[in-house]
Amino acid sequence: MTITFLLFLILPLIMIAAGISDLISYRIPNILSAILCLAFIPFAFAAGLPLDQIGIHVGLAIVVLLVGFFLYSAGLLGAGDAKLLAASSLWISGWDLPVYLAIISIAGGILALGIFVWRKIPMPDLILKFQWIKQIYTPAQKGRDVPYAVAMMAGLLWILPDLKIMELAAL
Repeated sequence: MTITFLLFLILPLIMIAAGISDLISYRIPNILSAILCLAFIPFAFAAGLPLDQIGIHVGLAIVVLLVGFFLYSAGLLGAGDAKLLAASSLWISGWDLPVYLAIISIAGGILALGIFVWRKIPMPDLILKFQWIKQIYTPAQKGRDVPYAVAMMAGLLWILPDLKIMELAAL
């Protein structure tokens, strides 16, 4: 295995950790987004990305962050979700980014619909003793109804094999 591939593995592993964390606690630790951002730089240099391409990745991630903060201020997305989306977008550039965002939107819609339907089904008290299940099952306060990091994780894992950046991480 090359160092490039090992650095690339940080992306799916952090996204899986974020999805699990959001599902269990409706929280995405800032450290996960920070690790994604910081790990991109050595990956980009190890993969031989030209500086102009690194600039495009950074620029697109900033745009995603600004849109994410707008959605946060409108109450449509959590702050952790906005930061994670921007951090993961840093790794995805070009024509892959709109595809990634579209798949996340579809996965988020399916997740929201699934949670909505699940909440209509009576659950035994035994199952609701698990706090993380109870908080998903019970409609929560504003902005905490859907763990969108799960949709981001699913979206990334879905398109990961087809990402242009995968070619750079190849063995």
